[in-house]
Amino acid sequence: MDKSILNIVNKHLCIQCGTCASVCPTKAINILELRKTGLIYPVIDKNLCTNCGLCNKVCPVNDFSLYTKPISSFNKIGIYKSLATDDKELISSSGGIINEILRYLFQKTIINKAIVAMMNLENVLNPTGMIISTELEVDNSRGSIYQPVALNVVLDRILPEDKIAIVGLPCHIQGFEKYIIETKKFKRENIIKIGLFCNAGRSKNATRFLLDQYAKYLGGKINKIYYRKGEYPGNLYIESDRGSITVSYKEYMTRLGYFFTPRGCLFCDDLFNEKADISVGDPWGLVKSKEALIISRNSKAQAIIDEMENKKILQVKQLLTKQNAIDTQHYKYKENRSKRALIYSKIGIHVHPSIKNELNSFPFDHFKITELFLSLIHLLNSIIFNSRFYGLASIFPYSLLSRISNMVKKLYKKGI
Repeated sequence: MDKSILNIVNKHLCIQCGTCASVCPTKAINILELRKTGLIYPVIDKNLCTNCGLCNKVCPVNDFSLYTKPISSFNKIGIYKSLATDDKELISSSGGIINEILRYLFQKTIINKAIVAMMNLENVLNPTGMIISTELEVDNSRGSIYQPVALNVVLDRILPEDKIAIVGLPCHIQGFEKYIIETKKFKRENIIKIGLFCNAGRSKNATRFLLDQYAKYLGGKINKIYYRKGEYPGNLYIESDRGSITVSYKEYMTRLGYFFTPRGCLFCDDLFNEKADISVGDPWGLVKSKEALIISRNSKAQAIIDEMENKKILQVKQLLTKQNAIDTQHYKYKENRSKRALIYSKIGIHVHPSIKNELNSFPFDHFKITELFLSLIHLLNSIIFNSRFYGLASIFPYSLLSRISNMVKKLYKKGI
């Protein structure tokens, strides 16, 4: 019996966190891009694999559930503004709040290392997980990255005595939590988990498409790409050694909104990063500037936020209820995973094992034809655009994509 992660990979259910590579005792797993898909998946060297099953035990997808509810626990929820710096280049999505938190943690020696995702200066299509240890490196890690990053491949490089912060998506934080449990390597009091909100991931093909669509006239080597540069909400900025181009957020996000989603992400149950100590995201609909919605989930996390506020590093602009926070996000899309899972299972598409076990007992309400339609559209998008045919997205006029995107959003907002 194969106990390895291949059971998840071969069914196209991997969500690209990289935890399996770090936990493997024989280093039999590498995370490599499958070019036809734009996805970064585990590849196992069968000569090194001992079939120990640890990779499967730390895989976050094995814990996905149809029953999970948003924001299961919290200490305080609020919208915060950075006061310490104005993020002069404005390349971050929420005003550089996470960078300010990391700076504070380094200054107070609460941590001596942080795990972050960073763009690769040599190849903008190869962002990577990095371990940083100085405030200067915090500055270098600024900016949103709308690409898959196998952040957790670096976990095995952290020493047991290190005091660390990790900044990641829900899959990264979930994988890290399972890694802690399996390895018993770290002391809980030495860990700060900072989580990003996430509706769904994207493959590298999404950025390939943007480069092919908008940067083909620049010529030369692409040196920089920022996804949220400038004033709220931030625009796409691409720079080569021969020039640069800026594309409005509304235009480029319309082209990405419901395309390039990995199939595994269509079943993800975690939008608000429930396993994090501090969760951070955009307070959509409540502000018109780069501010952050912050959820603190325990007294340690709240003490950090309170101290930063007292030192005038952060300023709370508005306190929110749980429902206020949910309303800022596209949660209906996430919630409808139950209908997607049932439909896919009926037509022979693999769903996550944990979710498949719940299908028989889950209390489904009445199906609507629009739910069937959208579920199939999401599936087709995932299959087609995470393949060599990703360029097909370019044949759809922006105006048409915009209308489709707005229609889908309205359907989810109305509960379909």
